[in-house]
Amino acid sequence: MYLFCKVAVVLVDLTHDIIFAQNELKDDKHIYSSRLYSLVDDQLQHWNDEVERYKTLTDSLQVIYLVFPLSSI
Repeated sequence: MYLFCKVAVVLVDLTHDIIFAQNELKDDKHIYSSRLYSLVDDQLQHWNDEVERYKTLTDSLQVIYLVFPLSSI
């Protein structure tokens, strides 16, 4: 009987811990403040900036090509 009570207490504690972890994962504030989320978000911002930079460069090259086509050189 004592062993059964001890196992029951451990199961209740584990259940509590699992519910707590699930609630933390559902909590947007926790997700947005996590270190991993911040690192991924920073990298995503960096690559978005790089894409914009290359778009600007290609747009500039297209304008140059329209003004000075290669066949006219």
